Formats: sequence, C-alpha cells, structure tokens
Amino acid sequence: MGLDPGAAKDDIRRAFHALARQYHPDLNNDPDAGMKFRDVVSAYDSLIQDKTILDIFRRRGDIKAFTPQRDIRIGATATLEEAFLGLPMPVVYKRMVVCQKCQGDALLCSACDAHGYVIETMSILIKLPERSPHPYVTTITGKGHSTFNQDGNGIVDGDLTVMVSYPSSDIQNKVSITPGGDVMKTISVPVEDMLIDKDFKFKLFPSSQEIPVKLDHSKKAGSTYVIKNEGMHYGASILLQVFYTFPENMEEEDRRKVAEILCRCRSQK
Repeated sequence: MGLDPGAAKDDIRRAFHALARQYHPDLNNDPDAGMKFRDVVSAYDSLIQDKTILDIFRRRGDIKAFTPQRDIRIGATATLEEAFLGLPMPVVYKRMVVCQKCQGDALLCSACDAHGYVIETMSILIKLPERSPHPYVTTITGKGHSTFNQDGNGIVDGDLTVMVSYPSSDIQNKVSITPGGDVMKTISVPVEDMLIDKDFKFKLFPSSQEIPVKLDHSKKAGSTYVIKNEGMHYGASILLQVFYTFPENMEEEDRRKVAEILCRCRSQK
C-alpha cells in the first residue's frame, strides 16, 4: 500500500481509501482491477484487524443453537475530502454467514471448525452525499449477518447500518471545518501575483475543482478572503487565508523593497 513501517491508522485508512477507489471493480474496468482490489482489501484487513466478531464467535462454542442478530451496525471514518466532495468511500467489515460446505449442520465440518457459521470479510463502497452531514447514517439492505430463520429451514440476510464520521481537520491539505460549517484553508501565492491583483485559482483538495479568488495587494499576508455559500453546510463559507512567497533566488534587499511597496499600498487604500 506504499506505507512506511509503523504508519498511523489514519495514514493506513487514507491510503486504503485512495487505492480502493482506484481498483474497485465498480469504478475500474481494467480486467486486473478485481484482483488488485482484493489484494488491497487483504492488506488493509491485515493492518487494521478488528477480531471482535471472531472472538465472540469462538467463545460461543457450539454455534448450531446460536442465531446471531442479523443486522449489523458499524462506525466508519471518512476523510474530510471524501465527506466534502461526496466521494465513494470503501468500508471493510466482517459478518457471519452459514457455512456453504455443511449448510449449518456443523458436525465434523472442517470448513467451519464444526461451528456452522464462518466469518466473511466484506468490502463495499458507500457513496457519500456531497458536503455530508456529521454523522452520516446509511443502511444497506442484505449486507448484514446471513443466518437461519426461526424455523431453521431457510437463510435470511440482515441489513448493514453504517454511521460515517469524519475529522474536523485535514493537516496534509491544510483544511479544517469550524463548528458552524465554514471551511478554513491556508494557501501561499507568489508575491508577483499579489502585486498585480491576479485572478488566482486554488483547490481545497487535490481531487476537487478549482475555485477562483481575486487577489488584493492591499491586504497583508495572512489576510482572510471570504467565499460565501461554499462551505460545508448551507450558508457557510470558505475562509481562505492567503500568504505570499518570494522567489527563492530573490535577494533579501529586494524582498524588503517589495514588502515596503505592499505596505504603502495598504496605507494608501
């Protein structure tokens, strides 16, 4: 997955989400996409293992007399980019299914270790709405535990409910969300663009569309530009904090002179 040893869970999740969208068969028509997607899911599953279901499953012993609750409720964490743009979000979880080899008649079955059920790793895509509410809750029919009905003569699939949350900040992309839904972003622009009041374009996230902003040389470095009605929620804004940068080869004296020009422009306005 291209991760460094000891990578944090947030880094693992971010890498998995990006690779899952790249190779998921629903989003990629390449004949090898399915195999690559399974490899990505397997790698993610080994890095972030949640054995809660499996541990409960094994502690119960003889599973033939045990019918687990069919519906599953899980929490999932989206990236701020996925939540804002409404990107497909991969979710990996585990569910119980009736053993296909013994059909629940678990006596001496090696496939399910004589339990009647096996643990299945599932991977699905959830399409988040653009500028998702927090939390966002969705239910997918038929993706819960697959168990026998009360009569024991049929199999019923439960439902999966996912509660999606997302962080209030994205350090890598210098984006954060205020409690009121305003999106705060920090960028740096070349000082020459600031001097000519250039029509500048920026992106909140690498995969988002460019947003235009009119630079104003009378504003000092670190000033905030307000872009109305483009925030996380209705009526919220983008608060763009703009700094300017000098060319690397510019002499210190020239930098001082440019700064003085900008300072005079501010005082005259």
